[in-house]
Amino acid sequence: MAGIRATADRRVQPNNGVPGEAVLGTKVKSEVGPDSDRHLLLHRDLTRFPAELFQFDPRIRDGWLSDRYFLRAAATLRHAGRNPHVTLQVFPRRGGMVAGLYECVRMLQTQISPGYDYRDLEVWTLRDGDPIDPWEVAFRISGPYVGIAHLETTIDGVLARRSRIATNVSNAVAAAGDVPVIYFAPRHDDWRIQTPDGYAARVGGGQSVSSDAGAAWWGGEGVGTMPHALIAVYGGDVVAATLAFTRYVLAHEPEVPVISLVDFGNDCVNDSIA
Repeated sequence: MAGIRATADRRVQPNNGVPGEAVLGTKVKSEVGPDSDRHLLLHRDLTRFPAELFQFDPRIRDGWLSDRYFLRAAATLRHAGRNPHVTLQVFPRRGGMVAGLYECVRMLQTQISPGYDYRDLEVWTLRDGDPIDPWEVAFRISGPYVGIAHLETTIDGVLARRSRIATNVSNAVAAAGDVPVIYFAPRHDDWRIQTPDGYAARVGGGQSVSSDAGAAWWGGEGVGTMPHALIAVYGGDVVAATLAFTRYVLAHEPEVPVISLVDFGNDCVNDSIA
């Protein structure tokens, strides 16, 4: 996601007519009609993703995680006795797949500035997993600027990372064809982002993820069989490690498939027939 563009006191329609949904207002409004399939799907999705699922840091509301200049912008307006009604739009500079939208809806509901009511906001949003074109609006917020200024940093960051992962996984899934794609990224990044990254990978079409944390938002479990480390512990003996793993699985996790790694010694042919 490229950033948030602010427009004061005017309603901006989606750039290319892709249907979205309006939520959070004093009454729900939908640009595709309250009885449309997309409208119903959005509200079903939001029911599946309650605010407590995301375990928001309460310091978001205080601005601790916000770029400081947004806090100073809000302070400047308060000092000047101004609080304009604005419309903020989030859009990408490159196309792809959008994700993190439901998380941002819940963030607005729970992390709006003290003294403000989220029901005073109107939010228009695409759905997680929707394709998105360059410069197309993915998420639009209308409301009092001082109440939401501090959330620009965190909303933009959530949408940027979730959408990037969903897009990359979607591209991998398309290239893989009928071969299932499993997201094994946790070892390459900070452990604290396994859960949201795993969700974004799922949105992008990944069949499964490697850690339980990565599957937490949809109630799943991590997948995987034997690592290279197990073969190393068995002195590089692929057969011994595979047999030990097989005996364990048959005794304790019979639903887990036995898949042996045959690239430990860079001799896949001989290890495969061993």
